[in-house]
Parts: sequence; C-alpha cells; structure tokens
Amino acid sequence: MRWVTRYRLLNVNPCPGGGKRLQVTAELDADVTALLPYLNAVLAFALLHPPTATLSFRCRGYPVVLRGRLVSLGQVADLGVVEEVLDALLAFLNGVAARRDEITPCHHPKEIWQAREIWKHLPRTNCGRCGLPTCTAFLLALLHGQALPEQCEPLAPEARAAVEELLAGLEEGLVL
Repeated sequence: MRWVTRYRLLNVNPCPGGGKRLQVTAELDADVTALLPYLNAVLAFALLHPPTATLSFRCRGYPVVLRGRLVSLGQVADLGVVEEVLDALLAFLNGVAARRDEITPCHHPKEIWQAREIWKHLPRTNCGRCGLPTCTAFLLALLHGQALPEQCEPLAPEARAAVEELLAGLEEGLVL
C-alpha cells in the first residue's frame, strides 16, 4: 500500500536570495509527519527540526523541505524537472513507508560534520552582503539549499571552491 499517491502544485515563487531560480510548493495527499524520523534515519544527510516537524534534504540535487502535507522544492532553474523530482520523492517516501518495520527511527537531528568544515571557510564577518543577517544564517541557508556560495561576496575563490566541494559531497551521500 502506498503512503502518498499524488501531489498538487500550489505555487511557484522566486527563491530567497534572488537569482533566476524558483521555489515550488506542492501539497501531498497524505501527512508525512509520522514518516519524518524514518526518513531521517535512512538519509545520509538530512536536517530534522523536531519543534517544527520539518525535514530538509536533497532529492536529485534539489533542496526539499517536508512538513505535514507540504513539500517545498528549491533552486529550480527549469520547471520541466519538477514532476520528475516530485515523482522520485513520492517513490522514495513510499519505499521508506513500506520498510518502516525494518528501520529504527531517528527522532533527533544528526550531527553534520560538513557544516563545521564549511564554517571554517566562511569569512565570519556578518556583513550581510549575502542578504542574510549573519554568517551562521548563511551557513544554514547553504545547507538547506536556499543559498549558493557565490552569494557571499567576501568569500575568496579558493574558499568558495572548498565550500562547493563540501556541498557536493553532501549531495553524493544522499539516498535520492
């Protein structure tokens, strides 16, 4: 039996931080809140935020945030990929739901060592030129896929390359 059978696109908006990329919001036909700890357990990199019951991760290279019945898909340059990514996401959700008895749920956020490494490369000046108030906020936006390294103007080219490499490593460790 499938946990989620379909989705409905709700809106398309510009991504925070500008640029030509878009953020797509879709509504699922089932609430996935109870599934979040299982997803957190099987994903190599995911940001679980228990107070808001959200889970952030990447699917096919795109940042995804799940909350209840809502899916937010960010950094979309081509709307033609949205259906493909959401279909892959539904298949993944249903696969994890079918294997719940085999998975030990993880109800807490996991440590992300790459976050510390990325932090070492950031200028830590809190200049705000990226559009965010602090370098910590920028780091979180990077991890959630809501910002790109080039948005940090003071970031030296070699540091930018290191940050991009660390972010790419996070994507390679994903199940999706």
